[in-house]
Amino acid sequence: MLARQRSGHRDRLKERFLKGGIEVFQSYEKLEFLLCMLRPRRDVKPIAKSLLEHFNSISAVFDATVQELEEFGLTRRVAVNIVFLRQLLTSCQYERVAERPFLENSDAAIRYLQAKLGSCKKETLMVLYLDSGRKITGVWEHAGTVNSASVAPREVVEHALLYHAAGVILVHNHPSGNCRPSERDIEFTKAIYNALDLFGITLVDHLIVAKDSYRSLMK
Repeated sequence: MLARQRSGHRDRLKERFLKGGIEVFQSYEKLEFLLCMLRPRRDVKPIAKSLLEHFNSISAVFDATVQELEEFGLTRRVAVNIVFLRQLLTSCQYERVAERPFLENSDAAIRYLQAKLGSCKKETLMVLYLDSGRKITGVWEHAGTVNSASVAPREVVEHALLYHAAGVILVHNHPSGNCRPSERDIEFTKAIYNALDLFGITLVDHLIVAKDSYRSLMK
């Protein structure tokens, strides 16, 4: 009886989605719909509501690590699937910005960079290598600590030569959410600029990103 009731409820959720899209759902129902596919034999409405109450928002649920989702009480399989889905969507965003000249201040580029780095718990440096037409030829990432992600300028230059780059964009996150550049950020930018300039490579920009904001150090 309970199984039939759950099946009927899930069928109604599917019909609502097919008719009106995701916007017809309340916040907890969006998570419930996803969990229905990940836990097909469970009543997942209470889990969806608890997730939303615990993490405060859907975006925070998707920003969580596998460990944090497991600590909440989800199984490893479900936690891994949620994290995988987030990374899959980020990969889709990358494909959209990589197929055309990369404009670091475009809405699509900023959304991708914030999705990629904005919620990282540690500072992470991402270096985008561009050809003369501003198409991405390579990407290099370096995970740092809670408050630093700087690397030796030599490493940035080596990858630039490897990818035959004409230009470079530096991007790193501030886990605090405050995108104000530190003195270390400014000095690091100068060092990279000078190192690349020796090889005729342009430092196009250095962006600091957080989940809901960003800042350029060169504009």
